[in-house]
Amino acid sequence: MVINPRGRSWGVEESCLILTLILSLLIEPHISTTEVLQRVSILIRRGYVGIHALWRHWCDEQNVMIISTANRGAGATRHINHCHHMTPEAVIMMSEFIREKNRDGSGVTVKEIRGHLIDSVLKLSISKPTLREVLHKLGYKYGRGKVIGKMNDEWRRQRIRYFLLEYSKALKEQSNGTAIIVYTDETYVNANHARDETWTCADDPLSNFLVRPSSKGKRLVILHAVTRDGLIFRDSDVSNDVASQESFNSELIYEANKGDGDYHDNMNGQIFIDWVVYHLIPSFNNKYRNKKMILVLDNAAYHHWHGPHSISVNSLSKPAAASVLIDICKVTSITVKRQIKGTDEYDDHVFDDTSTWFARGGARGPSLDELKAVIKEQFSLKPHLNCSLIKTEFNTCGFQLIYTPPYLPEVQPIERAWAIVKN
Repeated sequence: MVINPRGRSWGVEESCLILTLILSLLIEPHISTTEVLQRVSILIRRGYVGIHALWRHWCDEQNVMIISTANRGAGATRHINHCHHMTPEAVIMMSEFIREKNRDGSGVTVKEIRGHLIDSVLKLSISKPTLREVLHKLGYKYGRGKVIGKMNDEWRRQRIRYFLLEYSKALKEQSNGTAIIVYTDETYVNANHARDETWTCADDPLSNFLVRPSSKGKRLVILHAVTRDGLIFRDSDVSNDVASQESFNSELIYEANKGDGDYHDNMNGQIFIDWVVYHLIPSFNNKYRNKKMILVLDNAAYHHWHGPHSISVNSLSKPAAASVLIDICKVTSITVKRQIKGTDEYDDHVFDDTSTWFARGGARGPSLDELKAVIKEQFSLKPHLNCSLIKTEFNTCGFQLIYTPPYLPEVQPIERAWAIVKN
């Protein structure tokens, strides 16, 4: 019989009938063997490759091709058809491999898992479809991973250590009466948000029907700030929903432009900096006169917003990079180090003609990478040139920022406040 990898194989009787049909058509004059095989393939709706293999075997051996299928599918000695055939050692090894690949940020596919099992001490060979079935039965899901940024253990410890040092200094300043620590964070609530579970009376005609809107309603985004004395606000002031309208109340509640998904998508740098300038700072100065604000906030992207004209050095073109150095950094001459050809030594090249900075790099002018390196050096020496708007504002007011370590909400007391408010 002829092997068919995607369906049943041809039996001996069927192969004999196909050969008979081929031989009967070959009797016709002026027709080639290839044309006959193609015609038979169309007539019986079988693949040409299989028919050709059947015919070639007949021509060479003068008998019908028969291939054993005892080693196919579940009949194979090395085939693993069900997840219960996998040993606990294989499951543990596979789980550790998946966890390790996700931890280092590379992700993992079925092909890589299969290769790992083959190369392991178990030498386990398993087909990809069966391996997918095993993974699903073990509770694994395949989909887009959520990228949370590179954060190895050493880096995380350094961030936590730095935060604790800065926070301990802030606590000392607050105990001395010269500063006040302010905690801020954003949250949301739906207008019709309510519990879905309730006690009901079995004899009540309404049973467990709750008379309220079935949908959660519009989403409201809330910004506020809290200190050891509570929320920052003035009793006589009513909060508003316009971030750019000055108020002595740090509360800001506004309607989101969509009611589902991540609420962070309804926040941006402009709204946050407007809230800081027109709500947080006025309300803080009104309540704590002549005090230094030490603001504790998380690492959301809009907390580091550089404004609509921020400079992304890596994406600059050469004319733009040259303009940044001339107009913003006020640089008139740059010096770059270039390797001397054929040696391991470097020498300095000075470019004091700014017109050459816009042209193609070479002996007469710097390259784009060299301009970017100079810009980064200037920004490190003069941070105010490409500083976030909130840092610029706080430097003007004499205030301080402390960013919490990523994914560590336990150090942000206002998180507990939001939990109480939403409940």
